[in-house]
Amino acid sequence: MTGAPPAQRQWVTPTYYAQKLLGQLGRGIALATDASYQGANRDVFAQVFEDDERYRIFLLNTNATSSRAQNIYLGAANQASGLIVAYVLTGTGANPMEATNECQYGIGVPEPEASLYLYDGNYFSWGLPPASLTVLDIPLNRPAENRPCLAGVVQSTRCGRALVDVEVQAAPSGGPVTTVRTNAFGLYEFAGLAPGEYTITAVTPGHIPLPGSAPVTVDADELLALHFPSVARLQGHVRLANDDNARGAVVWTTQGDRTVTDCEGEFELPVAPGVYTLRAYVPGITGVIQAVPVDLTELGSAACFTFTLSNNPAERSAVTCQ
Repeated sequence: MTGAPPAQRQWVTPTYYAQKLLGQLGRGIALATDASYQGANRDVFAQVFEDDERYRIFLLNTNATSSRAQNIYLGAANQASGLIVAYVLTGTGANPMEATNECQYGIGVPEPEASLYLYDGNYFSWGLPPASLTVLDIPLNRPAENRPCLAGVVQSTRCGRALVDVEVQAAPSGGPVTTVRTNAFGLYEFAGLAPGEYTITAVTPGHIPLPGSAPVTVDADELLALHFPSVARLQGHVRLANDDNARGAVVWTTQGDRTVTDCEGEFELPVAPGVYTLRAYVPGITGVIQAVPVDLTELGSAACFTFTLSNNPAERSAVTCQ
């Protein structure tokens, strides 16, 4: 690859994340569409999907400033059985859920956040943040032996992105290793593990190898939550000379790895060990490309850089960051 910047990728929008939730979780039979009235306002809309002995309930709070509580009844014949996963997409700014480019008008919409809850029953109330889309993934009538006993999320530390299709291993003190993979939101689940001690390891290519957990005790009657924060081998921040965050800046290596900065100017590049030239460029703001060599050949090595870009050569820099 030459020193020319790669083609700019346009920023995704809040609609992108809503479509990701719908594409991954809005499967099966659509059971109901409902609107709840909070005072004079029609704030909360609900859509339920039934898919493979589970309900996936989409709850949209259209009120930009106030939280709402939604009562949920699963039916007399159904019981939530164990782990409920809540995926929450929230917006900020003056028009928080509009399909506008993320970094315009002060809008910065992060990826949906997955949270884990234990619940057995068929009636409960769920809180909905302002300007949010919440998706509840609820397994129904699951036998005890098929309920998750260990679950968690694997995500990057700097930008909080979910790491998808990561291999997570549960190794007992003796016996075969059990392996699962994270879903589209970085979530993994183990079910059917025999009670005992396990070392849990997440294999995250392009990131610093994560050490296995200290031995954890798995109990068939309890859910153990274990999350893995992961550090990309290349990461950092791009800013302009006036200290503004460089939103949507292109960051890439001469080997072809590339990304764009988020609304805070942060970036992560998961790369294999090796020697790289890291470059940063801000389309439409400055034609200057700043480059820095990086040696990541040592096992467990990583690098973090802060780029300052400007048309004035005296103001350009690339320095290591914390």
